[in-house]
Amino acid sequence: MRAKRYARRLARLQASLGRASDIASTRILLDAIRQDDQPALHLAIGAVAGWQAHDQMAVAKTLRKRWRRFKTTPTFWDRWFVICAV
Repeated sequence: MRAKRYARRLARLQASLGRASDIASTRILLDAIRQDDQPALHLAIGAVAGWQAHDQMAVAKTLRKRWRRFKTTPTFWDRWFVICAV
């Protein structure tokens, strides 16, 4: 049971870290294509950047919550070592 809870919380934490990484990577890519002098492109970049700024706030809140839960989750291998040592 401990291993399942640990794995579930780890998977959720990794998902949040992945979303945060995607936002950071997209920001770099948007800066790279912003160099083109096309108004329609700049409008699209602004829309994506705005949506991601909003999403980043939600991701940060979720990431903090998931990190706190994960770091307080008892590890399953502590119990495994006790059982194996006997």
